[in-house]
Amino acid sequence: MSVPMSTMNDNRFREILYGLDPIKQRGVAAAFAENVLFLCSASRLSAIVSLAKRPDVTDRELAVAHQAANAIKTERLCSCGSEVDWAIQSRYFVYRAALDCVKPAKNGVNLAWDAAMNSRIARICDGIAKGIGFARQEAEVQYRILSDFMNKQEGA
Repeated sequence: MSVPMSTMNDNRFREILYGLDPIKQRGVAAAFAENVLFLCSASRLSAIVSLAKRPDVTDRELAVAHQAANAIKTERLCSCGSEVDWAIQSRYFVYRAALDCVKPAKNGVNLAWDAAMNSRIARICDGIAKGIGFARQEAEVQYRILSDFMNKQEGA
């Protein structure tokens, strides 16, 4: 299904994401998370997101990666919530987006939508920390990522 950018909005975005099977959801989720990885310095997260992009990843690999991502999130963010440090909040949501890439697929849960929303929140927090706004820009980037992903699937 070719997805023209000119017709994209959040309703269409969500509709397309909910039409994807779990493997494709995971692939798009990884692309969304990858786009905000630079907001944190956890190189292990990059490996986890790369793993999630593999269409042949096993449930066991995903379970181990999910455990590792959760451990990284916990070890890095134990101070989150004490006083609002928007940079820490931003990293927290990057970790959440990475977790979304490797969490188990369940009915009613869309990995890609969750990763998209956590990525957007990461950008919002980063924007607050820096005194600039990125919320809408991240949505536009995600529309392009999804459009590119769908066009590649159509060509494959």
